Amino acid sequence: MKVCFCVYLPERNVLIAAAIVGLSTCAAYVLLWRTPRSLKYRKLKEDEIRLLVIKKDKFSNPVIRCSIKHAELAQRPEYAALSYAWGSQTATKTIICSGAEVPVTANLYTALRRLRLTSQDYVLWVDAIAINQNDVEERNSQVAMMGRIYSLAHHTVIWLGEQENHEGERAFQSLIQLDSYLGSCSASYANGGPIENSPQFAAGIRQVNFSSLKVLFDKPWFRRLWVVQEVVKSRQSIVRFGTQAIQWTLLERVLYAITSIGGLDSMNAQIGEDTVRNILSVVRTAYNQDRFQIREDTQFDLVALLYDLYLRECKDPRDKIYALLGLAWSEGLTPNYHLEPREVVRQFVNWSITQDVSLRFLSLAGISHHNPKTADPSWFPSVLKSYRPRAVIGWATRSKASKVSLLTEERESSLEGVSVEAGILTLIGSKVDEISTITKMSIRFVGGIHSVDMRTQMGEDMAKVVLEAHALAHKSFPFEDEAGEERFVQFCCALSLGECKFFENRANIVRAIINQYKTYQTTRDPADLCVRTTVNPEAVVGLGNLIGDVLHRRHFAITSEERFGMAPALTQKGDWVVVFRGSTVPFVVRPRKDGHFTLVGECYISGIMMGEALEDERFEWDVFKLR
Repeated sequence: MKVCFCVYLPERNVLIAAAIVGLSTCAAYVLLWRTPRSLKYRKLKEDEIRLLVIKKDKFSNPVIRCSIKHAELAQRPEYAALSYAWGSQTATKTIICSGAEVPVTANLYTALRRLRLTSQDYVLWVDAIAINQNDVEERNSQVAMMGRIYSLAHHTVIWLGEQENHEGERAFQSLIQLDSYLGSCSASYANGGPIENSPQFAAGIRQVNFSSLKVLFDKPWFRRLWVVQEVVKSRQSIVRFGTQAIQWTLLERVLYAITSIGGLDSMNAQIGEDTVRNILSVVRTAYNQDRFQIREDTQFDLVALLYDLYLRECKDPRDKIYALLGLAWSEGLTPNYHLEPREVVRQFVNWSITQDVSLRFLSLAGISHHNPKTADPSWFPSVLKSYRPRAVIGWATRSKASKVSLLTEERESSLEGVSVEAGILTLIGSKVDEISTITKMSIRFVGGIHSVDMRTQMGEDMAKVVLEAHALAHKSFPFEDEAGEERFVQFCCALSLGECKFFENRANIVRAIINQYKTYQTTRDPADLCVRTTVNPEAVVGLGNLIGDVLHRRHFAITSEERFGMAPALTQKGDWVVVFRGSTVPFVVRPRKDGHFTLVGECYISGIMMGEALEDERFEWDVFKLR
């Protein structure tokens, strides 16, 4: 006799198989196995979130058990929020959540294991588990709430990952020592105020060894875009690196103070320029937020954040915009993950025109920003990419090329006639000049830590570009005649987007830079790339760095109206200089055979940045259709 049977127990997710053999004796062989059960999500109500309850246990136990509970934000539940980098989604670990085996990234697993308490359960909001990633509608609504989620958390844990060889301990100790040093040198800083600068203090900071911090700032967390909102909105943030912990505000104040007193160049050289830019983008945003001590309701400028945070990374390109909505005023712009990335850009453009009532998005547009292999219209802003010139003219200058008003009603009037249809952006504008001559070279920076040879090469490239621009300007309009000094100042303004007017002895500073570069051409001594002058050395470094940023992917140009300017990459002789109604800066456009125009990019042209072109008797508005 042989009897076989199996029983499924759904409440325990167990399948039992048994075989009974024989007549006089009964032997039962029972085989039990579990089939993996996926986590079942219950629908969220309006204003509701899911919280992860991590069951108490020792760190030595590798099994993480937790459950999920729903909570209404209006009831102010008690919880902490996690800010972390997801990491590779192919190398996963498993946790037990509400009876289900849930795969999580290795970085999240180590975070949960480290944060688990031995004495009591720990309640945590974790995006990867709290949001049903397969439910697009839920993602849309929960992403829109993330600013509130972090602002209402008791605290946020910034998880950098596990440390190796006590690297986190050394990095945090360096920050604590720097904080102590800054406090001993500045009473204002010690009392929680801004840093007080002095030549001796600045010189001391430039001698600091920042190499111990590199391992800290190389962590993926410091490159993520989402973390900006997570830190800025949080009431209190604690940075965890393995077993080590430090308050975010200490890191924030130390780095902000160091860059305020001349330590930026030293940090760039030892940590890497792009890494430092990334770090400072979140530090400065958080520092400005902390000055007001408001978390839930403070709103930044969305377009300004897009300018400042362009280097930061996110897995989904749509999040280049959506990750900032909880920080900025963005009425009428909501997350919609049903849209393709290009449709999200169109969504942003429409919002810019109708809600922001501005053309500021055009400062990130033009073929100089685009990959030539894409079919995007030239007016498409490159907001989904980690690229832009080092200095955005529309943001770096205080210009009013079309005399655009700050009053919303007047701005709305200035954008009458603006529309987007069938891939064509229609604008009202006027041709005010034309590109007559342009230099061949521009600067292309390489991010990261530079070797001595690479820094020399970059300095040499900048010297060549500046000297080529100077030679072209001098050849066209000699600086030695009666009008020479005024023309040289215009040249200085073009190289610095007009910002040189805020430097004393600006003409002498630029002359010192040019003369030093000429010296280098003769001596070929890398030391001669560093300007040595009796003029204020900090001003020389500051203006020199600014000129380098301005020349990044731009060319010095002279127009048919004998104006000096900076034109975007890919500008050609014969391109038009146009002022669009409602814009703050002029643009370079290229006429097409079909009567439409290609947008090359924003530009700086001396003599028209404050609306002077509108006073010309020849000025008149016309219709421009950009493709």
